[in-house]
Parts: sequence; structure tokens; C-alpha cells
Amino acid sequence: MILNLCKLTIDRTTNIETLQATATMLREQLTELNKQVISSNFMSGSQGFLPEIEIESFRQAAISSMWFMVENDLITSRLIAGPERREGF
Repeated sequence: MILNLCKLTIDRTTNIETLQATATMLREQLTELNKQVISSNFMSGSQGFLPEIEIESFRQAAISSMWFMVENDLITSRLIAGPERREGF
């Protein structure tokens, strides 16, 4: 039983570390995309393409860490609360 609790704790820590790493990677990709859009003067109608963002690993990490978000009331309070708390969701 103690071994199972230790394994669960290790697994949960790994899930959160993976979420942090993938969120950082996604943020860096979005920052680079923003720089490319600004430098290409995208808003003036110039032709070009936007690179694809790799979001699947972030999605999987978020799913694996959903327990953390629920336990720390990071999601449920915004979903359950009235409209006044839903701002910014």
C-alpha cells in the first residue's frame, strides 16, 4: 500500500512537470509565431503562411493533470460559479 502511494505521488509529480514543460514549449511557439506575424507585417495583407503549432503534447499533458486542476479548484469553480465569475474563462 505504501509503495502504491509513493508511485502515485511520483506519477502525479511527473504529470505536473510534463504539463509545465509542454506549457513552456507552447508559450515559446506562440511567442515565435507572434514575432513572425509582426515582422511579416501580416496585418497589411502580405501573403505568407503561419507555421503549425504543436499542441497535441500540451493537450495530453493537460488531460493527465486534470486531477490537479480539479483538486486545486482551478477549473471547477469557474464552471460551477455564476456568470460573474466566468469572466476570463
